[in-house]
Amino acid sequence: MANLGLATLFEQRSVFDKALEHATQAGEFFEHFKRTQPLAKTLALIASIYEQQGRYNLALVHYFNALDQESQLKHDGRSSQLYLNIARVYLQLYNYPKAEQYLQQARQMAKRSGNEALNADTLLLEGKLQLAEGHIAKAISTLQSGLLAASRIGQLNLQLQGEVILSQAFEQNSDYYNALLSQRRYEQLFERQQKTQLKSNVEVFKQQQRMMERSLMLEELERQQFESEKSLYQQQQVSIFLISLLLVVSIVLWRRHSVANMLQNRFKQLRTEFYTHPRSGLRNLRMLNARLPDSLQQSSANFEQWHLGDIINEPLSDRLRFALVEIPFLKHIYLERGYQQGLEMERQLGAYFQNEVCKPARLYHFSDAMFLYIEPNSRLNSEPAQLADSIQQLIDGFIADRHIDNKVRIGMAEYPFLPRAYTAINDQELIDILLMATNAARLNNKKEEGSQWVHLSAIDAAPAASFASDNIRKACLQGINNGLVKVQASTSLEFCWNNDHDSDNKVN
Repeated sequence: MANLGLATLFEQRSVFDKALEHATQAGEFFEHFKRTQPLAKTLALIASIYEQQGRYNLALVHYFNALDQESQLKHDGRSSQLYLNIARVYLQLYNYPKAEQYLQQARQMAKRSGNEALNADTLLLEGKLQLAEGHIAKAISTLQSGLLAASRIGQLNLQLQGEVILSQAFEQNSDYYNALLSQRRYEQLFERQQKTQLKSNVEVFKQQQRMMERSLMLEELERQQFESEKSLYQQQQVSIFLISLLLVVSIVLWRRHSVANMLQNRFKQLRTEFYTHPRSGLRNLRMLNARLPDSLQQSSANFEQWHLGDIINEPLSDRLRFALVEIPFLKHIYLERGYQQGLEMERQLGAYFQNEVCKPARLYHFSDAMFLYIEPNSRLNSEPAQLADSIQQLIDGFIADRHIDNKVRIGMAEYPFLPRAYTAINDQELIDILLMATNAARLNNKKEEGSQWVHLSAIDAAPAASFASDNIRKACLQGINNGLVKVQASTSLEFCWNNDHDSDNKVN
């Protein structure tokens, strides 16, 4: 619709190349989406442009196409106008029989529709055709009828057009007096039109002038505001610098007397913050991405250092089963029951897990509502559904009397992920695979009620080279597509994997 409006505006300004460009774009859109009514208007506009350019054959083609569209809509008013336009083009091509044929159809439809402006236009074109065929007397009579109809409805453009043709008819009939009278009436009408247009242009110019004055005023105010803000910013910077300098000097003097206490407090804070979750009390995985200062590396080695092989701390001949569990009710408990009850619920859940999960199994608090469960997998043929059922029973035991939603989303995998290459995938990459599986379970849970789980495992013949990539998520998805990674789930729904790996390079 914007292209159609621009094309109409350019056509009114006689910028035909731009008008054709926008009208063509609008027509392609309307044709593609089968918008019949605006397509007919667009085709008629293109035909009108071609007609004004003198390209009558192209104008006829587009007028006929527009007529086909209007015939489908059964709009007699617009169809009669198109018949009239086609007759006018045939008249320009000196094809008088065709012009008479389409003019007759336009006249009949105009009478049925009762459109007086169209009736007047039809009479004027009929008079012009009669004049071209040499029927001067008939032409004069028809033109006078058309002018009378145009003046009755106040159509100034039709009156101007009719007076010009009528003057020519009188001149060909050697009636120069009436030809001169018609020419004078044309001049009077043209002068009135020019005055109206001039008045409109003056009003538009005044509006533009007022808008320009307001724009200049706003620009001046913006400039003054910018200068004031710049001056204020400079003063603030000077003040901040002086205050910062004073604070730095004070901190340096104070720090010289409190280095030992600060290091001790920092060590305790790291021990609590990085190795245990602040609410559940479980071990967490924050040290997986932490980078400690050199002065703390040796002390931290006494606790847990998350490097290659630290999460997977079993001998490589053993197999481990990993489950990343998302517990949705932890996301909503604070909103539903308040901060204090949510905090107490999460603390009770952490104590419950510490009592129920026994070695050699391990449980880590991965994020606010996600937990990483690791256990030895000595039974090579055990089904993932068994582990999922065990975790579900663990959750059910906690919320037995608490009236909380017990559904969970579980992503599962095994170590080594590649049976033929034990060290091909490290701990961080394995956690990324678990995150993919858990997200797939979450998406399935939106489509199907109840707990959901997804298990990813590479086939025995999967080569390590298939996962030799900086982006393990992308490699894993490619493995799924190539049949190298087997997907087992609690549902038969189709999976919709999150293709976030496409933007990883931008994030990094």
